[in-house]
Amino acid sequence: MSQSPADGPDGAPSWDAFSGDGPACAPPPGPELAALLAEAVGALDELDERQLLGAGSAARRMRAHADYVEIMAVAKFGRRRAEQLEASKARGDRVRSRDGEYPAEELGFEMTASAYTASLLLDMAANIVNRLPSTLAGMAAGVIDRDRARVISNATLHLSDDLAAEADKVLAEAAPDLRLADLQKKAARSSCAARTLARHRWRAASSTRPRRWRERRRSTPRRSGSATRACPAPWPRSGR
Repeated sequence: MSQSPADGPDGAPSWDAFSGDGPACAPPPGPELAALLAEAVGALDELDERQLLGAGSAARRMRAHADYVEIMAVAKFGRRRAEQLEASKARGDRVRSRDGEYPAEELGFEMTASAYTASLLLDMAANIVNRLPSTLAGMAAGVIDRDRARVISNATLHLSDDLAAEADKVLAEAAPDLRLADLQKKAARSSCAARTLARHRWRAASSTRPRRWRERRRSTPRRSGSATRACPAPWPRSGR
């Protein structure tokens, strides 16, 4: 029988595996690491200070991986409810009586949370799974937890797909080594830079549009409510 990488030469668990020191490397998040942590809980007196810190880090990796599983499940649930809702609309079902019409309420009941909180999680899960592959991979590896994933998702939620993908690579690479507050600052700068880049691209694209279209746009009077600013007053102004 092959020996587990978490086992020492005598078959006893090697607690150095938590931090990846020694001949055994830290196992990735999964059943093996979970079993090793379960054994360590009952043998904390055998661990030195460095190994105790490693056990805490391993537990955080497992928690981040559990967040990954939840994000994947919530995203799949949201997609299924959206498909059911579209099919119900196509059948002509009445509003408030359609299938899949209240996914946030369903998820909130399961989470013991409000529908608003559940809707935020649905949006976050859909954004990460569909548009942020680097962040999703980091969660699967246990190096990006839910708080950091939320920061990245919030910074990219209103960006286009290509700009979100660019910001995702930068932020997901830096996230494991940054404090949460520092990641928030970096995400804010990345989001601002992406928006500025989007404006520059739009201006560059607009400068290549046909001249006739640009002249027609400039000649169109601006409107404020129902009044047209470019139209002169129908009566002469006072000579004051």
